[in-house]
Amino acid sequence: MRKRSQILDDLEGLYREAFQRARDRDDQEAMDRLDFEFRREQLYLEILLDVRRIMAGVESGLVEVPEEAKGGGAEALLERAAQIRRLTRLR
Repeated sequence: MRKRSQILDDLEGLYREAFQRARDRDDQEAMDRLDFEFRREQLYLEILLDVRRIMAGVESGLVEVPEEAKGGGAEALLERAAQIRRLTRLR
């Protein structure tokens, strides 16, 4: 599994390249759009990485899964989603 910092660095690198091309063209509108898109994508990615960390905790036994959710299927997924929601409220 790739490290969080590597993923975020890769995202930043992609946007820096695109931003530099827009700067070279003196395209302020594109630079403004890229700046917004980078911040939005970074937020989305941070959320996904948090979910990945929580799910890894569930699978490794660090986060307890109720007995009724251990059977698998849709019920288990719903329970995991509810658990993620409870965990994020604690922050």
